[in-house]
Amino acid sequence: MVAAVCFLAQIAVWFVNNGRKTCFLADTVGGKLVPTPVEDCRLGYPGLDDEKKCLEQGRVWLSHYENFSLVRLQDIVGFFIDSVTIIVVAVPEGLPLAVTIALAYSVKKMQADQNLVRVMAACETMGGVTSICSDKTGTLTENLMTVVDGFLGGQAFDGVMPKADQLAESVKRALVDGIALNSKACIGADAGTGRPEIIGNRTEGALVLLLRGIGADWRACRDAATVHKVYAFNSVRKTMATAIARDG
Repeated sequence: MVAAVCFLAQIAVWFVNNGRKTCFLADTVGGKLVPTPVEDCRLGYPGLDDEKKCLEQGRVWLSHYENFSLVRLQDIVGFFIDSVTIIVVAVPEGLPLAVTIALAYSVKKMQADQNLVRVMAACETMGGVTSICSDKTGTLTENLMTVVDGFLGGQAFDGVMPKADQLAESVKRALVDGIALNSKACIGADAGTGRPEIIGNRTEGALVLLLRGIGADWRACRDAATVHKVYAFNSVRKTMATAIARDG
């Protein structure tokens, strides 16, 4: 917009200047003065309002329309180059400001719709949302992920996890090794309430809580194991494995 206004303004001034009479150098051809496209700058700034002095010097007093030259069209090319320069310089500088203003305006509009967006960059995402699903984790619950269903040692447990005496020793040992050695989460205690607190990945912490529930010492298992190699979890294999040394 600014570049277009600048271009049109320069064109308007150019047309006005072409209609202004000025003093041109002249050649004598057949006893007549024939104007040249060159203005006589010796009278001062070209276009000096001194027609009498111009004619006394043997010059010609005409406007650019009356003595038009195609050389004047070069001015229009210069105007176009100036406009392009403004675009090239102004757009990178003004674009971040324009985006920020647009996002700020969107935040105010969304706030009027009872949709408070704290981060302006999220306006585009929240503006296209049709349904918002939320829960009350930490308010109505303990904010602590736990295991509630499972299938262990050929037994299905639904809603209530097994006690230590409900699992065979072989099953318990496999469960302890599989969880303790293939996770990094730890269980601590909240300094204020003394409630269990998961340190690390929440899902891994829920499995470690399962071990504590069956009376297994997951810390001793980790400390005693000699780890040779860890095959970390990835989205392709969808498993994690840890190679350890066993006596015998």
